Amino acid sequence: MADGIDRSYPARRDRGGRFLKGASGNPLGRPAGIMNQATRDAAVLLGGEAGALTRKAIELALAGDLAALRLCIDRIIAPQREQPVAFALPPIERAGDLAAAATALTVAAAAGAMAPGEAASLAQVLEAHARISEVTARLEAERLAVRHKEIGARIDLRVCVVMADRLRERFAEEERDGEVAARLAEMRYIGRAAGNTLGAIPDRPTLVDADRGFIAAHPLPLDRPPHPLGAEMGAAWHRLSAYLDRTAQFNPGVRPA
Repeated sequence: MADGIDRSYPARRDRGGRFLKGASGNPLGRPAGIMNQATRDAAVLLGGEAGALTRKAIELALAGDLAALRLCIDRIIAPQREQPVAFALPPIERAGDLAAAATALTVAAAAGAMAPGEAASLAQVLEAHARISEVTARLEAERLAVRHKEIGARIDLRVCVVMADRLRERFAEEERDGEVAARLAEMRYIGRAAGNTLGAIPDRPTLVDADRGFIAAHPLPLDRPPHPLGAEMGAAWHRLSAYLDRTAQFNPGVRPA
């Protein structure tokens, strides 16, 4: 490529040496951003006369030349394709407000307060707002579900610890019964496991207060699944209660649970 011409793309010519239709002598094309020669010449010629040409256009415009006047006005005030629409859109603070806003928009368009194109543009804004609200609500619901699961598990574990701690005092007399003793030992074991799980968190008073405040604002769902240790403690308590109820039927002196 000593002569500066890239010959990796040979130009196609006819027998007379002319380029064939659709063929180019420069297959790679002009590099992007490079003006052709005529444009460069015009830029050089006009560059030194820009001030004089501008003054002449202004003089012609002031003299009443409509073409020159339009040219000057276009440079002073850029043409606006859209104009602001004066429309009292109802405030949108939550997803439920979107229906009222859409109704107001429809009424305004039907009354001729705005053009159909303007109404369509505003409707697209409302639609985008609705999608954002939907995504936000879904993310908030997912975040709330995660917090409910975490806090619900801690509450179940705390209940297990409290129940295991108070079993000895509550069933001091009944524990002489072998069945009762076995059930109490099972529940104390679950309580120790729950305490170890809470200790690994760790479960401090500040966390307990934070959980209590969160539940006050966002109550736990009634159908939530319990923590596995909480489920075991509930089953053990049910077995103990059922045994004590059966015992009380045959021995009135035994206190039912």
